[in-house]
Amino acid sequence: ACAATCQTLMDKLAESRQGHEAAELAARDLRLELALVVENHAALEAAQQTARIAERVELSRRWEEDEAARHEDEEAWRAEVDECRRDRDELVRAVVDERARWDADRSVVEAARAAETAAWEGERAALTAATEAAAAVDVKGRERAAVALAALAAETAWDAERSQLHAVMGVERTQLAAAAQAEGQRARAAAAEDRAAAAEVAGCERAAAAAEAAQLRAAVAAVEADLAHATSSLQHDRAQAREHARAQAVHEWTARLDAAEDARAAAETSAA
Repeated sequence: ACAATCQTLMDKLAESRQGHEAAELAARDLRLELALVVENHAALEAAQQTARIAERVELSRRWEEDEAARHEDEEAWRAEVDECRRDRDELVRAVVDERARWDADRSVVEAARAAETAAWEGERAALTAATEAAAAVDVKGRERAAVALAALAAETAWDAERSQLHAVMGVERTQLAAAAQAEGQRARAAAAEDRAAAAEVAGCERAAAAAEAAQLRAAVAAVEADLAHATSSLQHDRAQAREHARAQAVHEWTARLDAAEDARAAAETSAA
C-alpha cells in the first residue's frame, strides 16, 4: 500500500512537473507573441513615417515646380518687354535718321538755291550794264538793249516761276516736317502706351503671382497643419491602442501565469 501511495504521488508529481513545463511554454509563447506585436507596431509606425516624408517631399517638389514655372513666365514677360523697348528704340532711331536726312536734303536744296540766286543776280547785273552801255552807244544798242530787256523779262518770269516752285517745295518740306513730327509724336505716344501697358501687365502678373504664391503657401500650411493634426491624432490613437494591447497582453499573460502558478501550486499541494 505504501509503495502504491508513493507511486501515485510520483505520478502526480510528474503530472505537476508536466503542467509546470506546459505553463512555462505557454508563458514563452506569450512573450514571443508580445514581442511580435511590438515589432509589427514599430514596422507600421516606420511605414507611416516614410509615407509622411514622401508626401512632404512631393509637396516640396510641386512647390519648386510652381516656382520654376513662375520664374519662366517672368523671364518670358521680361523678354517681351525688352523686345518692345528695342522696337521702340529702332523706331525712334529711324525717325531721327529720317529727320537728319531731310535736314541734309533741305540744306543741299537751300545751298543750290542760294547759288542759283547769286548767279541770276550776276547775270542780271551784267545784262543791265550791257543794256545801259548799248543804249548809250546807238539805236542798235537800244535794239540790243530791248532784246536784252526781253531776255531779262524772260529771265524774271523764269525767276518768278522758280520762286513759286521753291515756295511749293518749301510748303511740301513743311508738310513733310509736320508729318515727321506727328509721326514722332505718335511713336512716342505709342511707346508711352506700350510702357504703360507693359507696366500694367507686369503689375497684374506680379499681383497674380503673389496671390497664387500666397494661396499656395496657405494651402501648404493648411496641409501641413492637417497633417500635423492627423499625425498627432494618429499617434495618440496608436499610443492608446498600444497601451490597451499591451495592458490586455500583460493581463492575459499574467492570467496565464497565475493559472500556471495555481496549477503548479495545486500539483505541489497534491504531491505534498
